[in-house]
Amino acid sequence: MGGRFMPSRFNHYPSLVTLTIQVDDGPNLRRAHLRRVVTRTITGDEIESVMIGMKLGKAPGPDGFSTEFYKDTWATIKCSIVEAVHNFFATSRMSKYVNSTSISIIPKVQSPHHVKDFRSIACCNVIYKCISTIIANRLKSTLSEVVGIQQTTYVPGRSIYDGIMLM
Repeated sequence: MGGRFMPSRFNHYPSLVTLTIQVDDGPNLRRAHLRRVVTRTITGDEIESVMIGMKLGKAPGPDGFSTEFYKDTWATIKCSIVEAVHNFFATSRMSKYVNSTSISIIPKVQSPHHVKDFRSIACCNVIYKCISTIIANRLKSTLSEVVGIQQTTYVPGRSIYDGIMLM
């Protein structure tokens, strides 16, 4: 009964209820290309580039190993790390030890008394960071093709000020 009421109510005023939706099929035309970009085989060079590009001086993950450890011992552990990352992308399964994160709070001020005086920090394992960085880098390279032009922030090459021009 409700389905019959709504259309007749809107059809009564056709000139007032005119809605034009513009659909941009551009991203859909490149769907196969984007899938290839995101799902292409992970290379050892890509993994090494991400590992070497990680910032130093970060807190170690729950396993106790810092980025410095991985960089200093890369020649020795490279094969094991590459195998672990390849295994994740082949099976979509991650060891619970790699997938664990420690969340800690650290004080922002000398004598913290309130919750607002602390900030949280998530300490992830370096292998987890490597995997998530590879995924993020691949998605980042396709964002401008997938996200509509109406979204003007958080897409490389676009600015929040572009939204003003759309209006």
